[in-house]
Amino acid sequence: MKKGIKIWMAAAVAAVLCISAAGCGLLKEAVKRNREGKEQCTVNEEDASRFYMGNKEYTILEDTLGRDQLGDWIGYIQKYVYLNDQNQVVLEKEIEENLTDMADLGKELPENSDCMVTFLNVFQLKDSQTEDDVVIDVGNGFHKAVTHPDDEQKSRIISFERIEAEGADAWKVNSRNCRELLRGNQIYEITDIQVPEASDGKYLGNSGEHYIFDNNTGRAIPRADLMEIETVPGRLSRQQRMDWYYGGIYSLPGVEEEEAVAVKINDQFLKAVIKKEQ
Repeated sequence: MKKGIKIWMAAAVAAVLCISAAGCGLLKEAVKRNREGKEQCTVNEEDASRFYMGNKEYTILEDTLGRDQLGDWIGYIQKYVYLNDQNQVVLEKEIEENLTDMADLGKELPENSDCMVTFLNVFQLKDSQTEDDVVIDVGNGFHKAVTHPDDEQKSRIISFERIEAEGADAWKVNSRNCRELLRGNQIYEITDIQVPEASDGKYLGNSGEHYIFDNNTGRAIPRADLMEIETVPGRLSRQQRMDWYYGGIYSLPGVEEEEAVAVKINDQFLKAVIKKEQ
């Protein structure tokens, strides 16, 4: 009998670990990392293209880097920052681990704010021996930041994408199938095909949504399910959870927008192809 109890408990623990692991995506992983020994950084309230780490002020450039160019993680901001049209900080919100839809933040957008930017972590440049140049994870990309920008670098200071008015042509995610992007009566299916060349394409808009969904069905997982822990493997343990932050949408060089576009999912561009019209 005791042996049976031990086996059941082991299965229960395994199920808990499975559910916990399944619910952790790239954004949550960035938020939950151990902050001990890391510098807390702050955004410059008068100009969000700059931030402070220790006694240094950094200017964020448009230059983006790949994960393979990141060194040690040295600092963090981990906030949603609302800006006005002068890039001044209007409001800051701590990133909540259980947030499932970025649209929730949009509903609370201050009247004089037209932009919401995600500021996450700060890293050293790989193989760098100085902290005068670092990398910051901001707005869905790893951007280089410098302490003393020269004239050439000042022409490449980051510009944040502004929020567009809601309308028939606004991009949004289909919560019944989170692999679909909707724009008017058009449906684009997001594929697994990576298209890094999209960074050279035309900016078309920004969904700005965040969903955890079941890859088996495409449906967004309700918050109640995300908070529930199964002691015995069942319906939840069969879910294949995906954690996607939907960022900017861009045209693909040489491809008509009516055929395919690219969408930034977490830190990579994925191809989305036209599916049908509603």
